Amino acid sequence: MYRKLTSAIVAAGLMVSGGAALAADDYEPLVPDYSDYTSAKMGFAFPDRQSMNIQKVFRDNAVNRARELGWEVVETDAKWDVATQSQNLNALAAQRDIAGVVMLSIDYAANNNAARNFEKTGRPVVTYHMGISYPNAAHVGPNFYQMGKLFAQTMNDDLGGSGKVALILGDPNSDSTVNDMKGIKDWFKENSSGLEIVAEQPAYWDAEKTKQVTKTLIQQHPDLSGIWCNWDVMCVGMGQALEEAGLVGKVKTWTEASSDVCFTGINKGWYTKCVAWDVRDQVKRAVDALSMLVASGWEPGDKPLVWNVPLYIIGKDNINDPRIQNLAFGESSGYIRGTLE
Repeated sequence: MYRKLTSAIVAAGLMVSGGAALAADDYEPLVPDYSDYTSAKMGFAFPDRQSMNIQKVFRDNAVNRARELGWEVVETDAKWDVATQSQNLNALAAQRDIAGVVMLSIDYAANNNAARNFEKTGRPVVTYHMGISYPNAAHVGPNFYQMGKLFAQTMNDDLGGSGKVALILGDPNSDSTVNDMKGIKDWFKENSSGLEIVAEQPAYWDAEKTKQVTKTLIQQHPDLSGIWCNWDVMCVGMGQALEEAGLVGKVKTWTEASSDVCFTGINKGWYTKCVAWDVRDQVKRAVDALSMLVASGWEPGDKPLVWNVPLYIIGKDNINDPRIQNLAFGESSGYIRGTLE
């Protein structure tokens, strides 16, 4: 999902890698002795491969799954720059031996033309997690509109149907933010909720910006009942600001994703609830989807395929459920030590 929390944006190149794994730490995928995809190339238009835990999880699980199926992998890295990601798609399109591309799109609209032009060559684009508004061949990830509705219902229930809430957005042009917001507002309207949205502020996936936005919100709205925050890692800044103000537990909070930060945040009282899904499974299914489209002779104009992954609400009542904890990724889940499952 998300913007690099550190600094520089650099130009991205192409990296081709075959049977040997450049994988999560010491994990080595088992390369098949025969596969329909042996010697075939799958392209990846990554937003940023290594900037933070979720992007590392996405990249490693995607690449490992492709190699397990026998694909040769061609990776590009946009370093979280929208223009660079579109350029990378165009560069992948120029390589005629690439059978298709898997992509998490930084922006909901900016990559539409590049994706459309790639598919005009007769090869599919599969998006995962955050997609594009152009109806590309397939998408695997959360239904962010329905996630927004789920958040709205949860917020309404947790606050007893009344109170003032603020919304801290990630990138206002991303699939996540655009459709989360639409779902939240539609649910409030459709259900005549007594919750009042008093502020909407973007923080662009950055924890420090989120902290400063939160400080401003609680100063401007001392009677604030709750804060919705777009992504668990950036929302660390929200939790810190609330803790410094002595408001942990007094202002209810909701965020999305299931990194270790979600679990730590709930235990610290920074987050009331997280909406989560299986991040690792999601990106593997995107690789599988592209593989099936290529094998079945996908053509431009075919009806797009959509796999909306199941969503789970995590709170103090179920945080210790092993099935819920299995959704976690990050150091305490073992991922950084090389364990993908």
